[in-house]
Amino acid sequence: MPKIIFLAAICLLIVAPLWASPALESSLIQWVLEEYDLDADYVEISIRRTTLDRTVDLTGCEIVINPMVTSPPCGTFPLKVEIYRDGEAIQKGSVTLQVRLYADLLVPVRNIRRYEILEADMFETKRFEITHLNEKMLEDFESAAGCRARSNFSTGQRISLNRIEVIPDVYSGHEVVVLGRSDLFEIRTRGVALQNGEIGETIRVRTMDSNKILRGRITGSETVEVSL
Repeated sequence: MPKIIFLAAICLLIVAPLWASPALESSLIQWVLEEYDLDADYVEISIRRTTLDRTVDLTGCEIVINPMVTSPPCGTFPLKVEIYRDGEAIQKGSVTLQVRLYADLLVPVRNIRRYEILEADMFETKRFEITHLNEKMLEDFESAAGCRARSNFSTGQRISLNRIEVIPDVYSGHEVVVLGRSDLFEIRTRGVALQNGEIGETIRVRTMDSNKILRGRITGSETVEVSL
């Protein structure tokens, strides 16, 4: 579990149940940023509560910090804090930090329809708090290049990655050539794709002459190869 000891360079500590002096707060904030390699431009940290004595003088003291959880700082983040002077503990207590995370996300500059092919000029960047966001969101257009909207998008709406999809090479309901090959012969017939898919993927197709449902690998934009 991460741990750090550092020398306090202030003369007075004032701590209240829901507030702490800027000196202690700035020390803890700096420790969190460095220990977890966080970008200060995208993190907001404050002390939510503490049990430390408000009157402790930190002149020449060492502060030992131990996180009480193994997960990265996000939301409430509890710490054990010990203050030493000349090797003797003069204060021990707990501090709960409030950690808010932010990110620059892409949002549409206009309404985007379902299945519309995504282009870079359809988006702009806005900053959002993502502290309690569990989904992966669209942060750069590289993640959306060659994709289309899986559902309708509203102007200014943040977009989760599961709401975009790669543009398929074969569309469900479209006619395809069903190709069957063996060492001795090759059979071609018309069929209908029953699933979207990209080249290399396996999908279900229905032959138009016999209505048989087969599974085959997409080898081109209009070709599905099945095993004989």
